[in-house]
Amino acid sequence: MSHHDERPLDAVGGDPASRHLRAELLPRRENGVQRATRWVLNLTAGALLGDDGVGGSGLDLVVTRRDTGVEVLRTSAGGLEDADRLLVSVRTDLDERTVEDFVREWRDVD
Repeated sequence: MSHHDERPLDAVGGDPASRHLRAELLPRRENGVQRATRWVLNLTAGALLGDDGVGGSGLDLVVTRRDTGVEVLRTSAGGLEDADRLLVSVRTDLDERTVEDFVREWRDVD
């Protein structure tokens, strides 16, 4: 039987946010039309401009609570290269900031 810490995130003190939150790249929640539109944009941009990132990667950066799995943040991760850089940046902030500081910094990102 597992025990989940149900404390509000602002009550976890000065611990690094990475003890309480996890960041990962997950497939974007999109319907078939949205997915097809992104695919066409990427294909067209790749053919015409040599740029395969116009329609994005189809990935979201998702930050969840470790104890409950509840999403704290979900935002578009951009293109594939952008997604990797964003994930590294967020994980660094999770290691270096408290939960309160992390949420304050990232809550308005979109």
